[in-house]
This record gives sequence, structure tokens and C-alpha cells, in this order.
Amino acid sequence: MIAVVRWVRDGATGLGVDATRIAVGGASAGGNLATGAVLRLRDEDDWQPAVLIPASGVFHATLPPTSPEIEALMAEVPDLLRFTEQQTAGITANYVGGPPESADGYAMPAGADLAGLCRTVMIDAEYDDLRRSEEAFLVLLEAAGVDVTRHLTPGVLHGFLNLPAEVEPVDHAFQLIADAVVAIPTSQESSHV
Repeated sequence: MIAVVRWVRDGATGLGVDATRIAVGGASAGGNLATGAVLRLRDEDDWQPAVLIPASGVFHATLPPTSPEIEALMAEVPDLLRFTEQQTAGITANYVGGPPESADGYAMPAGADLAGLCRTVMIDAEYDDLRRSEEAFLVLLEAAGVDVTRHLTPGVLHGFLNLPAEVEPVDHAFQLIADAVVAIPTSQESSHV
């Protein structure tokens, strides 16, 4: 993902892209990867996109404790559609190539220094065991002074962005993503500020 963002950024003129309006995002594992990529670009290139848009991501090597609210909601969801601590530990170990606690802040962004991260728009699913990571990550972003907004999409499960846009509230979530990109000032607008 880092190579792709660099390719777009560095070739923006030839691609007809305004390099000051690049947005980076992803859903589920892609939300984690997008966040880690933006952190690495910040640290290695002293550059960030205009906005980061992670959806239903997991940001902790070990899931934070669940709240009674989330536990009550998830009790309604069949086990097949859930993310247990054991499952997420296995997924994380596979991803980082070792025990979850070996993950660095690029692999699991909750362990990173988040200060100075670009504007972030989080989109999460109401019925999602991973919400506990998303909510805890929101607190970390706010504590680091990041300009962050979070949208909780009601009535949907993890992976809901894979559904057609005609399904409500999927259309609304796609509109939030579009609005976050449209809200990025053009290079001409930002040079007049």
C-alpha cells in the first residue's frame, strides 16, 4: 500500500491528480493497513495524505476489553459472524509473523505515536466485535490531538461496505467517504488561506 500511495503522490502531475488532495483508506484489514501506511509515510517521507479513512479496522494487537453495550449487541449475532479473542489473536499472529505482542506500531497502529497524524474519518459497524478496537483507537487519536471524526453505522455487521450501495445504510457510509474527500481543499484554495 505504501508503494501505491508513493506512486500516486510522486506521479500526481502525470496522472492528473492534485497531490494535496490524496485520500488513503481501507476497510477491515485494509483500515489497519491504510493507517499503518500513513504512519510510515509520515515517519519516512515527512508526508501524509489529506485524509485517512479507515472503516471497521482493527488497531490493537490484542483486542481491548469489550463494553457491556457491545457484548449485549453481539450476543444477537451468530458465532460464525463474530471475531473472538482467539480468532483475532490467530489473525494477528499470522499477519505479524509472530505473537501478537511482537507487533510494532505500523502493524498495529494503537502502539504507534499518533501525534501529528492527518485528519482521520473513521466509519464503523454497530454489530462488530472489532468495535472495541475502533473505539479505543478513537480515544488514542483524540488524546494525540488528531482531527478525527467517527461515524457508527447502525444495524450493520463487520464488512458491510461489501454490500451494494443500494442497501441502506451502506449508501450513507459511502456518502460519508465521498464527503470526506470532497471536503479536502484544492491546492488553489489552500494557497489562499
